Amino acid sequence: MPVIGSGNIKFFFSHVPRTGGRSFIQAMVQSGCDVDYRLRHGTHPHATWEEVRRVFGNDIPCIAVVREPVERFLSAMRFEDRSIDAEDMKKQIRGMRQPPQVEERHFKPQAEFVPDHSLVFKYESDLPDLEKYLRAFGFIKPGVSIQRMNAGGGTHDLSSRAGLTKVRRWYKHDFRRFGYT
Repeated sequence: MPVIGSGNIKFFFSHVPRTGGRSFIQAMVQSGCDVDYRLRHGTHPHATWEEVRRVFGNDIPCIAVVREPVERFLSAMRFEDRSIDAEDMKKQIRGMRQPPQVEERHFKPQAEFVPDHSLVFKYESDLPDLEKYLRAFGFIKPGVSIQRMNAGGGTHDLSSRAGLTKVRRWYKHDFRRFGYT
């Protein structure tokens, strides 16, 4: 969760874990933006909207990136080294009663990070639009590139979505709220 500032303009960049937010934050920092990490948790800046609201109020503008919930969950599983291959991942998921709880909040529902008034961009399709938006408003300067990080991506993808009904159920609110099917 950082609050990003440039001149008199400030906004909450809802850093939903496992959605590429760090790449954008780094580009904004390289562009000279101020980053307010007052709500930093552990070593990762993932504050919920409720925590942000208590410090900065309800009216702070917000930008958020969200990701298809099952893909985000699988990315977090890979990132957290919860499995050694696809079969092990399926076995791990079958044994879970709820999403894991980690300090970095990688498994927390996205809806807990994103206020209703957010300008929302989807990881799968809208990152170029987010980049254009941030550049147009001077938050990312010309010549500063956005490094696409994909930690935990693609190492042992599940070719079949069978058995992931439990994961879909855990994040059903995210599916509905952000328009994923």
